[in-house]
Amino acid sequence: MFQSLANMLVQQLIRYGMIESQEAEIYRYGFEILIYFIVNVLIAFVLGGIFGEWIGTGLFLGCYCTLRQFTGGYHAKNYLLCTLTFATIYTVTLILIHYLSFLEIRWLIVVGLGLSFYTIYRLAPLEHPNKPLQREEKVYYRKISLMMVFFVMGTVICLLPIRALLTFLLYPVFAVFWIALLLILGKLFNKK
Repeated sequence: MFQSLANMLVQQLIRYGMIESQEAEIYRYGFEILIYFIVNVLIAFVLGGIFGEWIGTGLFLGCYCTLRQFTGGYHAKNYLLCTLTFATIYTVTLILIHYLSFLEIRWLIVVGLGLSFYTIYRLAPLEHPNKPLQREEKVYYRKISLMMVFFVMGTVICLLPIRALLTFLLYPVFAVFWIALLLILGKLFNKK
């Protein structure tokens, strides 16, 4: 679906003289990624809307998508599996936040963030076998991912005593947790 739609867009751009046919592969890949991203964002907002969590969805996506591009980790074999994995991750996040009371177990949030930070510190960035990183890219991605996680940790720890913000804080916490878990899975699958 993503590939055929991207191909159709590229063919239209070539037909109207907006791009050269030699550039078709680059544009096709770019459109595939863009379409995939838009579909996942729409899925997240539909799921968030079902639970009435529009702001939380924005917080989760902002943290998850930004951090994921610098950390790497597990990648599904195709767009459908990747979309299903993401939808499952976000559905589990919404269910846990919606149905569990984290007020009594705030210490677990801090411990979870600490373990997630340690995992990201040890494993990020985890390159994909099909997309190796240059040494400079690894250093840059590592620096950015650690700064982002440290920022999330600092913000969450500072705002954790404010009960009214707890639900909102859980979205970036879960985003960091899932990123750490995807790094672990990516490490395991890359070894195979």
